[in-house]
Amino acid sequence: MKNLSISLILEQNKLSTRIGQADATIFRLDGEVNKLTVTELVEKKERNELIEDLKAELLQLNKSVERKCDDKVNALQNMFEESTTVNLAGCKDLKTQISVQIKNLSMSFISEQNKLSVRMDQADAKIVRLEGGVNTLAGFSRAIEWLKTRTEKCCIDCGDPTPDHGTVNTTATTYGTVV
Repeated sequence: MKNLSISLILEQNKLSTRIGQADATIFRLDGEVNKLTVTELVEKKERNELIEDLKAELLQLNKSVERKCDDKVNALQNMFEESTTVNLAGCKDLKTQISVQIKNLSMSFISEQNKLSVRMDQADAKIVRLEGGVNTLAGFSRAIEWLKTRTEKCCIDCGDPTPDHGTVNTTATTYGTVV
């Protein structure tokens, strides 16, 4: 029994050693778990801080982009308003120019009408004179006879009198022929 007791004590010592080693391992692992937990918490905190920093940066970037967009929209609006003002001024100038040209054209038209009226009056006066001259047709007959005698003595050929767009009522082409 003494051997058994020694054997038991030895086994007990071995188990105690193993339990001590297991406790040390547990303690070490517990420390590592604590470290990991702390590291995880720190990483989580750092990650959250990083996320918060990124959110803040994004908000700043958005504000900056919004400002730039607003500035560009305002600049485009100003350019549009300026070009519209310039175009409206150009339209007013064009309207004025057209009005002046229409006025000038109207005055030119009236002037041409007046010229035509004067020519019509002159033509009417000529008609009246010609009507008076018809009475003196006998004088014309004598003049024609005189021309005939003058042309009969002449033998100059004047060539074909036919115009580009028209006809002639004679075949004679000597000087003095009435066509």
